[in-house]
Amino acid sequence: MKSIRPVSIEECVGRFRIITDAVAMGDALVKFADKDLESFQAAAQCCMALLDGSGDPEVARAAFIRALSDSGVFVKPD
Repeated sequence: MKSIRPVSIEECVGRFRIITDAVAMGDALVKFADKDLESFQAAAQCCMALLDGSGDPEVARAAFIRALSDSGVFVKPD
């Protein structure tokens, strides 16, 4: 399983979760991202690529952040 640089997302007001791998990324996408957005689709594809070993962790991380931000989820800046 590929790891990513940690990403901190706000699950609910004042409660943050740190995402560090493709499995946690996929879980957070399903729970918090708007599945109708193109950015969700792109992030999901990147996550799947990480899981099968063909994806770039930095590209997937950026797509994940974009999908959650587009969905209104607060992502702590690096």
